[in-house]
Amino acid sequence: MDVAADCAAKGVDHSRDQLPQNLDSLANAMEELKHVYQDVKERVKREEQFQNKRTREVDAWLCSVENMEREVNELMVKSDIEIQKKCLGSCCLTNCRSSYKLGKMIREKVAAVAELQSRADHLDEVPVPLFRPAVYEMPMDLFDRVWRWLEDEQVGTIGIYGMGGVGKTTLLAKINNRVLKRNNEFDVVIWITVSRPGRIELVQQQILNILDVPDYKWKDRSQDEKALEIFQVLKTRKFLLFLDDIWERLDLMKLGIPPLNNQNKSKVVLTTRFQDVCHQMEVQKMVDVKCLGEEEAFALFQANVGEDTLNSHPQIPNLARIIAQECRGLPLALVAIGRALAGSTAPEEWKKAAQTLKNPSYESQAGERGRKKKFVVQEEVELIEADEVAKWKEAQRISLWDCSVEELKESPSFLNLETLMVSCKLMSCPSGLFGYMPIIRVLDLSKNFGLIELPVEIDSLASLQYLNLSYTQIVKLPIQLEKLSKLRCLILDEMDLLQIIPRQLISKLSSLQLFSIFNSMVAHGDCKALLKELECLEHLNEISIRLKRALPTQTLFNSHKLRRNIRRLSLQDCAGMSFVLLSPHLQMLEIYSCSELRFVKISAEKEGPSDMVHPNFPSHQYFCKLREVEIVFCPRLLNLTWLAHAQNLLSLVVRNCESLEEVIGEGGGVAEIEQDLVVVFSGLKTLHLWSLPKLKSIHGRPLPFPSLREFNVRFCPSLRKLPFDSDTWASKNLLKIKGEEEWWDGLEWEDKNSAKLSLSPCFVPVRW
Repeated sequence: MDVAADCAAKGVDHSRDQLPQNLDSLANAMEELKHVYQDVKERVKREEQFQNKRTREVDAWLCSVENMEREVNELMVKSDIEIQKKCLGSCCLTNCRSSYKLGKMIREKVAAVAELQSRADHLDEVPVPLFRPAVYEMPMDLFDRVWRWLEDEQVGTIGIYGMGGVGKTTLLAKINNRVLKRNNEFDVVIWITVSRPGRIELVQQQILNILDVPDYKWKDRSQDEKALEIFQVLKTRKFLLFLDDIWERLDLMKLGIPPLNNQNKSKVVLTTRFQDVCHQMEVQKMVDVKCLGEEEAFALFQANVGEDTLNSHPQIPNLARIIAQECRGLPLALVAIGRALAGSTAPEEWKKAAQTLKNPSYESQAGERGRKKKFVVQEEVELIEADEVAKWKEAQRISLWDCSVEELKESPSFLNLETLMVSCKLMSCPSGLFGYMPIIRVLDLSKNFGLIELPVEIDSLASLQYLNLSYTQIVKLPIQLEKLSKLRCLILDEMDLLQIIPRQLISKLSSLQLFSIFNSMVAHGDCKALLKELECLEHLNEISIRLKRALPTQTLFNSHKLRRNIRRLSLQDCAGMSFVLLSPHLQMLEIYSCSELRFVKISAEKEGPSDMVHPNFPSHQYFCKLREVEIVFCPRLLNLTWLAHAQNLLSLVVRNCESLEEVIGEGGGVAEIEQDLVVVFSGLKTLHLWSLPKLKSIHGRPLPFPSLREFNVRFCPSLRKLPFDSDTWASKNLLKIKGEEEWWDGLEWEDKNSAKLSLSPCFVPVRW
């Protein structure tokens, strides 16, 4: 035994002799990785200045590097201690073994650092175009038509036209989002808002910034030189170019866009108000986006007004329908006026609004000037002069969309203003402006991408109840917000630069009922203090948040109050979290890169320590409001049986879950649910299953899927049967089944002749 121990000690002692050398290798590798990290970080920062948003892949990579640096630093400290022991002559077998383990860990870390650095080479497209979210659900047939053209290799150019405010940008945004989720279709995706005037140089500048071409190659160069630079970058790449809001013909050759052909398979998709522009741009396919029908328009209007307001008085529902009809099916007007009336519970206000809208002089169309009207709605006005703004002093509600406002040298007085919605090119609020709005209740500054701060006099808005700062570039909330004692709704979604919310600010908003900070930077760190402040708010009943890392997530799960009030929840990079505890009132759920996640618990308990579902909570109400679920990179997740409760689920995306064998498994109360005549997935419209190597079934038996419109399957070799029953393929309600031809050809059929013959026209083969 002594001989063996001596030999082992000599072996590991040799390993300890290598420690300094291995540490140098690790330090050098980490230093190189940090250089790459800084390069990517600077590139992301530069792109975000141009209203572009980092991809989740890039965000995850940056977090991985930060975690790796912490782990390497800890290992370096341990190794230094071990080297000091050697210098002091310590050579016992225990210490030698410790050295051997450290040496092995260092070698593994060197390999891990190298792997992280190699991944950086594949982060081709850091920026993702950032634009307003869809304000209403685009009709699926319209979306599907454009998407089919986009997948058709014979179609290179697509035009989308229709009057202002009808939803062209919404449709384009939805197409863009779908493309970006499948980020291996195109080498580069470019989103350009052209507007008026469509100057070649301005469009070229946007393209060069997105392509990350260094400034020295094009700054102060001629138009032709910029075009050549763009051409050189794009000529060998498969690109997709979105051109939003074109008013006149734009010469793509002068921009530097290479000709579209079947070889490069690149695409151009544009939106315009005018069908003639589509003809002038020689698009191969075009679609007319029309106004909403009466019922669709009313549904959109109701959604923006809110149920509480609509039900606050018996007269309001009828008045709401009258006002919705006066909006003539324009989604933009329906959203703007609906939000403006949200919270208005007095029938007199609704009657005044209806009367104003019926007045022929009501100026709601784009480009017209609002004068001494109580409602001012302006959309896509090239320049609103300061003198014009001064004429609105009697207005009760002002809504400005995609307008430019001349710099205000003096702050006008708006003594009657109750609602202000500004979604323009606002860089800052005029000094003193908020001091002249004594009764304002609704302030929506969302989608002002250049807005970097709020003026401190915001504390003078003593009557403010609703504040929306989403999609702005504000870095820090002013402490003066704590004075807004009547504030009920605070929305801080998609604020990529928001880093500071002063301590105790949120807890002092004693009237707060809704708090949303979905996908904002400040919630990506250790926001346990923020969650504790939210827990103190007596009236809070609705929370939307994205959390990164396990500690704040555990704080959320440990609080009955917070957990019960979560409506939209996104979890990312929660290492060590084996389960999630969800409220049955959830409306949207996203889970990304939670490597230890195994299962989901439903928490419907009353206040108390138990994690069990309370017996008095009716099971048919679990997740009755859940509409969207997306779960990505959860390798240990076994099934999603809890989704059987989500009878109103519209969209389900599951990707890269290597252990998942079935979506709805046996048990979990599924039998009881079906006994209550609840059809599992009865409302599901889209189902996407990607990279699930062990997936064998969606459910233990075929389902009717009466609402399904798209079933997308990629890289699921074990899924040998379609999940549909005979009602599905007989009714032919399903519009699209997308997948690899090899997978389709290898499917097993209960009734091959009838089922396959019926569903074959629905199949769309994909090659990627």
